[in-house]
Amino acid sequence: MRTFRPTLLALALADLAALLTACMLAYTLRTMWPAHIVPSVYMRILPLLFFFIPLYAVLSLYPGIIIPRPEFLKRATTATSLGFLFIGALLLVSQRAEVYSRVILVGSWCIALFSVPLFRYFAEKLFSRFSWWGYPAIIFGHPNVIKHYYKHLLHNKQKGFNPVAACTLAETPGKNWFEFVTLATSPKEIKKQMRELKKQRSDVIAIVAMDKMSAAQQQKLFSAVTDNFSKILLLPESAFNMRLSVRVASFCGQLALSLRQNLLDPYRVRMKRAVDLLLAVMLLPVLLPLILCIYVIVRLDSPGSGFYRHTRLGYGGREIRIWKFRTMYKNSGEMLRKILEEKPEMREEWERDQKLKNDPRITRAGRFLRKFSLDELPQIINVFWGNMSLVGPRPIIAQEIPRYGASYSTYIKVKPGVTGLWQVSGRNNVSYAARVALDEYYIANWSVWLDIYILVRTAPAALRSEGAY
Repeated sequence: MRTFRPTLLALALADLAALLTACMLAYTLRTMWPAHIVPSVYMRILPLLFFFIPLYAVLSLYPGIIIPRPEFLKRATTATSLGFLFIGALLLVSQRAEVYSRVILVGSWCIALFSVPLFRYFAEKLFSRFSWWGYPAIIFGHPNVIKHYYKHLLHNKQKGFNPVAACTLAETPGKNWFEFVTLATSPKEIKKQMRELKKQRSDVIAIVAMDKMSAAQQQKLFSAVTDNFSKILLLPESAFNMRLSVRVASFCGQLALSLRQNLLDPYRVRMKRAVDLLLAVMLLPVLLPLILCIYVIVRLDSPGSGFYRHTRLGYGGREIRIWKFRTMYKNSGEMLRKILEEKPEMREEWERDQKLKNDPRITRAGRFLRKFSLDELPQIINVFWGNMSLVGPRPIIAQEIPRYGASYSTYIKVKPGVTGLWQVSGRNNVSYAARVALDEYYIANWSVWLDIYILVRTAPAALRSEGAY
């Protein structure tokens, strides 16, 4: 019998380790300056870290497997801040606040804001290799649909689901690649087999996929599942565009779905611009010396300017000139025409992706810059000018408009970004259609937390150089 208790314990231990690490690091940093600090005083309040576990649980961070990453980041930040606020208030009420260093308390809080999500990420990567990891899940739906979901969850166990069975209404023989349960067609027999299946598993979640099923089949399956399972994840038909920001609402006593396009809201656009400027100013002291150093390297590597300005499409479909480090030889245009004329396979690749994986036009320094996405750094200038955002859709050229199709009208309603979902989702390893879908999802679901999540993931994605060429 599989349960979710070992996974819950692993997540709780990871959170406690993250909090303890934050406190120890803050304490160590404080002791570098002369001060009278008694270690035993701080040892007494360490048990208060256990208070964070029920606080995280209240905000649904256990198991937290169906919460989007930006929302998890938001809740974890809220819960961690409330926990340290509680500790500070408790020390103040106990009239012993003067014994404790405010620098250590505030430092522990600041470090924990980063360590908790980071430890969670590594815990998921580490423990997902074990058979006990994940929330036991039974997938219901059409055979072709549940086969896709089953394989996806089986090969992405870090997401937190442990698929133990797949069930269908269709009278299809069992498949040897997973535990397949064929359900009878009569409602009474379905419910009987559901109950038997539920008894075999403890603390299980039912995942119901509605695709490729008639209304009658959907109603029959949904009725059987709701009668026997307390935890249900409902996947609506793919015809419903889930790239929109969706929230459950009530209208005239009926269930309703509230749809939003967040970055088409003027208030959120102004908020995003304020966040861009704030973060750009904070990053400038770090980026400016790096930009100057790379500029010198580019100039020494090959003849030509260190910077390169390229025309792209920005807000409203207007042309903008974006700044990059030059990564190609001066005569790259002439070289490209010759390559496309002489090598049909490269011409096909160019027409498909607007890129060449092994592009002979790229300089030695350019290959290094592209591998780690350092050629994009000068676009901080565009952020200050206001024609780009730190995070947003990938800027495109006019020739790419047909590939966006109907989605182009949505794309030009926001500013392109220096980084974005595409850059942290595999870059050129992702199909163009998936790239368009990522842009649509970002525009609909934008939040400050989503931007922070993408910015945090940008550096590791750049270091891995996945899909970068």
